[in-house]
Amino acid sequence: MSDFGQRLKNARKLRNLTQKELAEILAIAQSTIASYENNSRFPGESLLVKLSETLNVRIDYLLGTTEYASLYQATKKNDTVVDLSMAEYDTLNHRLIDWIITGKEKEATDRIFDLYQNGLSTLTLIEKVYLPILKLTGDLWQVGKVTVAEEHLISNLVDRWLSMTSTSQGIQSKPYSAVFMLPSNEEHVLILKIIREYFRHENWKTYFIGNSIPISSLHQFIDELDIQMVVISVSIGAHLNNTKELIQTLRTLRKDKPIKILVGGRAIRDERYALDELDADFFIREASQLRNAILSMEKQL
Repeated sequence: MSDFGQRLKNARKLRNLTQKELAEILAIAQSTIASYENNSRFPGESLLVKLSETLNVRIDYLLGTTEYASLYQATKKNDTVVDLSMAEYDTLNHRLIDWIITGKEKEATDRIFDLYQNGLSTLTLIEKVYLPILKLTGDLWQVGKVTVAEEHLISNLVDRWLSMTSTSQGIQSKPYSAVFMLPSNEEHVLILKIIREYFRHENWKTYFIGNSIPISSLHQFIDELDIQMVVISVSIGAHLNNTKELIQTLRTLRKDKPIKILVGGRAIRDERYALDELDADFFIREASQLRNAILSMEKQL
């Protein structure tokens, strides 16, 4: 059985409920919810049904008998399970931003959860909702319609949505693994997390380590896990030199079996700069390009 406690916790958070609030709805003790979430206890049949109804999730989801990855496979031929037009997505994304900045995070999160429960894949959520919201927020900030604080609020909530709707790791992983990291001083982690989702969807083993990891630890980590690729995202132009230095260091770690390096991020001008100046092996301009690019990269590993 999959981790019941973690699934329950994810579903509760998507509903913006605390353990205490959920316990009050169900007329049980908060300590009981806590024990379910740390897997020290398991609910009986009647309470399991109540949890399913209250959190609006299927019982088989809570039990771990249905992985979201398998749902995606079943609907892959018709990726847009929730039938929204581009205009409807645009309206939805504006509404989600409005809800967030007016303190209606629960309404926004409920809408995302409804889309997820109705079969919208992680990658479609990324391409039709998460990335457009981030772009729209940036555009609104540039014309003074969104403050820096509101921009951070929106980004942090999108980060939470991504975590809660993340692609389930397939049972059979491919023989490929990748580390996802940032150059020194880079703090824009959300895009890197989004990039990782495409690799998870293709059943790669993925390891997100962020930044500021000592090179000695990184070397050991890469060797022990037999990492084939390092994925680096850089959003700030001032960090390109740090990116170049990081890649140069990575090139020295395993000369007998060189690591492939993929770079992306808005700070990188074009593919020529990425490959010639930064000495990367691969470059992606938009995350959505990874749908086809990953299969092509696998052939070179």
